[in-house]
Amino acid sequence: GNGEIVHVDSDFRRKVHVLRVPMVSAFKGTNVRKNNHMDGEYAWPARSSREIVIKARGMEGSTWDYHPTSNNCEHFATLCRYGRKISLQFFGLLDVWSGDVTWGEYIPFHKKQMVERCVTFIS
Repeated sequence: GNGEIVHVDSDFRRKVHVLRVPMVSAFKGTNVRKNNHMDGEYAWPARSSREIVIKARGMEGSTWDYHPTSNNCEHFATLCRYGRKISLQFFGLLDVWSGDVTWGEYIPFHKKQMVERCVTFIS
């Protein structure tokens, strides 16, 4: 809120910090969009906005054991929003193999994500 975000400073170092920064400085002029792609008909229930902010701010200043495929910035965002670390980046297969996501959960989300990517690519 207030133009700030809490995020994982993901520059591919192994140990990174959870930071609260102005959104414009976090994304350094790149185009971004809000993507709650796990909301909707196949979704896990999202926490309230207040609960998400409390969770994210509660992790501010902590160290995040970053890994680009198994513990990345999307894992952080979904942990705050849904209470589960899930990432469909890299096709989400590591989350399936680790048992964090079942095949029954993965397939509908993956289909939805592929459609979103196609729409984004075309636009």
